[in-house]
Amino acid sequence: MGSGAIDMTGQQVGRLTALKVDATRARGGGVYWLCRCQCGALTSVRGTALRNGHIKSCGCWRHEFQLTSTPKGMLNLMGRVFGRLRVTRGPVRFKNERSWVCRCECGRRVMVRAGMLVSRNTQSCGCAQAVKRKTSAIRARLPALPRRFLKSHKRMAL
Repeated sequence: MGSGAIDMTGQQVGRLTALKVDATRARGGGVYWLCRCQCGALTSVRGTALRNGHIKSCGCWRHEFQLTSTPKGMLNLMGRVFGRLRVTRGPVRFKNERSWVCRCECGRRVMVRAGMLVSRNTQSCGCAQAVKRKTSAIRARLPALPRRFLKSHKRMAL
């Protein structure tokens, strides 16, 4: 290791842990580090890229991401649950946007934009709002009811 090189031995950046200087790759004054990835692979990484966080894995993360994403880098939401909605199909084009077909716990099917699901802005087909309105109406008429009654009513309404 050169006099100006920073010792990265044992340090972890992302999925990589620096093991030792890779003498076979040293050229042009740049120091390369032999790193072990969490997946078990060994890779040689330029020291500056490792310190700056530009390289965080041996490439396995990119491969895993591609397996879980759909064409054009869109995240695959198939089978995931967001509130009361379970994604069953998609992505499909709906109103000029990519949307996912979801089935609500109440049985209704709805189309929801991916951003609305991921941001948790849409968590049901609208049935949750109906339950909320019923509970609010009961609470307004009978303000002296204990909270446990309102909770049990909410479960009955579902």
